[in-house]
Amino acid sequence: VAAASNTVYDISGKALSEPVSVLKKCLLDDQATFDWESEREAKVKPTEPPTTPPTKAPTEAPTEAPVKAPTTTAAPETTKAPESEDQGEHPSEPQEGGSHAVKIAICVFACVALFALAAYATQELWSPEEREAKASVKRITRREAATAEQQSESLLEDGEPSHEE
Repeated sequence: VAAASNTVYDISGKALSEPVSVLKKCLLDDQATFDWESEREAKVKPTEPPTTPPTKAPTEAPTEAPVKAPTTTAAPETTKAPESEDQGEHPSEPQEGGSHAVKIAICVFACVALFALAAYATQELWSPEEREAKASVKRITRREAATAEQQSESLLEDGEPSHEE
């Protein structure tokens, strides 16, 4: 176990002849003097071409797939169809937002309509002076109606005996 801990293996599995301490020192020295910028650029360059063609591939794949072989591409189209539907659903989110705005507008309209209805139904309660005025008008109208009735009754009573004579 002690020998294994001091042994370093390369990628192929061969044991390296240098002890671990020497390899660590070399690694640290190499890291300090190594040109990391060119290494980063080298790592970025191989990854850029694979990323660029997949971007072009989805745009070309739907046009080529139906033309080449509809039976062969039926399965990929089926798997791509949910993605297309998902992508179609994402743009529909603003439509849901639009429908959300419509729902809010309907709620606001309903609230205003209910408030107006409540105000109309309780308009007498809003102005007590107006309510008192209406009540007094009703009383006066009833008095006048009662007075007119009494006068007509008295005229009929007075008029009947004179008419019979």
